[in-house]
Amino acid sequence: MANLPYNLSNQVMFTKIGQSRIKYWHLFLVIIIVLGIFFRFTNLDKKVYWADENSTSLRISGYTWTEFQEKVVLPGQLLGIEELQQYQQPNSEKKLGDTLNALIGSPEHPPMYFLLARFWVQLWGYSVATIRSLSAVISLLAFPCGYWLCMELFNWRLVGWISIALIAISPLNVLFAQESRQYSLWIVTILLSSAALLKAMRINNKLYWGVYTLSLVLGLYSHTLFILVIASQALYITIIEGFRLSRTFINYCIASATGFVIFAPWLFVIISGLSKFKKNVSWTEVEFSLTLLLKTWMLNFSRIFVDFNYSFTERNLVLQLIIILLSSLLIYSFYFLVRHTPVRVWLFLFSLIGTTFLSLALSDIILGGRRSGIPRYLFTCFLGCQLSVAYLLSAKIASNSLKIWQQKIWQMITAAIITAGVVSCIVSSKAETWWNKYTDIHTPQVAHIINQTDSPLVISPWYSLVSLSYVLQPKTQLQPEITSSNLIEKNEKSNSKVINNIPNKFNNIFVINSRRSLDYLLTLDNRYKIAKKYKWIDKTEPVYQVKTELWQLVKQDQNNNIAE
Repeated sequence: MANLPYNLSNQVMFTKIGQSRIKYWHLFLVIIIVLGIFFRFTNLDKKVYWADENSTSLRISGYTWTEFQEKVVLPGQLLGIEELQQYQQPNSEKKLGDTLNALIGSPEHPPMYFLLARFWVQLWGYSVATIRSLSAVISLLAFPCGYWLCMELFNWRLVGWISIALIAISPLNVLFAQESRQYSLWIVTILLSSAALLKAMRINNKLYWGVYTLSLVLGLYSHTLFILVIASQALYITIIEGFRLSRTFINYCIASATGFVIFAPWLFVIISGLSKFKKNVSWTEVEFSLTLLLKTWMLNFSRIFVDFNYSFTERNLVLQLIIILLSSLLIYSFYFLVRHTPVRVWLFLFSLIGTTFLSLALSDIILGGRRSGIPRYLFTCFLGCQLSVAYLLSAKIASNSLKIWQQKIWQMITAAIITAGVVSCIVSSKAETWWNKYTDIHTPQVAHIINQTDSPLVISPWYSLVSLSYVLQPKTQLQPEITSSNLIEKNEKSNSKVINNIPNKFNNIFVINSRRSLDYLLTLDNRYKIAKKYKWIDKTEPVYQVKTELWQLVKQDQNNNIAE
């Protein structure tokens, strides 16, 4: 217990005086963890199934992007909801090999989660709730892994309980535990590999180095950015071992080398598809000012504890106050960690946080981009921050050296942070969309307008069409937007123009985010008139603002009456 912030006599006093108080905290934390589990599984299908999740379904169904483009996007043909949905779920025509082939086409995403997702939906059937439930189930493994890590770091059960509670009720963790993406799996492997490394360093036998090796393999096959976790661990063990070729350092080198050898097949996929890899992540290279990046960093780190889907504007005083208070708490927790724990403890957490954040932030500052402003890339940092805050809160509420009023203040701070997380999760669980849906954040509003009309036709970019197909009424017909590619494709096959095959029955046509399609329709038939235009602009993130435009067209007769 020497690594705790109080001397041994204080710890003895704590066990005699504060035991009943800690029991009440344990009961409270158990209730919070149960709530965290509940929020992970409630309303799984309520939020919009957005573009990244559509890509998940496309891959596990065994369709490559090229194949989908050839069959759906380029032909520019009318599609029903069911016709489009066939590309979102496994069928008898596509086998496991097709899924592997589709995954190779996206080398930036290692295959483990997607293969698990395919088996999951084959076992339980396909639906939004079903496929998202896999991420929710995997996220529960973060609780034992997080507790194990805390015991290896702090050897203090209270820190473990508070850490699990913070992870359980964190609005950021819950939000991504309900996405059909690999982030829950990545979080688990971060915690597992960290705990396994510390255990292996402490015991230094083959069994635990083997467990660590396995955790590296799982991490590498879960998320590309796990390489930064390995880098942080390499930095940590090098410093702790004093840059010596000790037995521990040699065992670490053997374990990490073995992990990379097992990862070699997918590493070959990445190298051979490097141009495609760069193309697929090129959207992260859009340049933004340092001011916008700073705002985004502060906003994202505040979302670890509180998230009400606020917009980041100069007039949002509530959000600014939340960010100031939480930033102060986080900075103080770092200071407290350095003052009251050995180097082996605080250095581990600082390596975990700093390696990932500095790698992404410096890339943005030097090369230009917004990598460090993307929350789902920063879970290594978020977990380190949660553990640091958990240690601070545990030390303060368990201390017998503080005055009673000081203890009360820290107890209230702890309760306030946890309560803010609970309220954030309640608000988020009832919402149809949230900031993390990005390109499809306005899909529910668009669908509500379209669903009020009879037998509409919707023309939109493919990613919006797929997301809309989950919330539009079955009567709706869909058509990919007009592009140069499908215009050429269509004209090569016939002399007729695209959209000439639109039946007259469509008196209501909706065009989403495609000015080219709108202009084409208006020139194709002068009876089409713009009845209404809708526009939404989302500013929840300084470096990722979304604009959605929807035009409603109607066909009029010669007397300017709406055609029946």
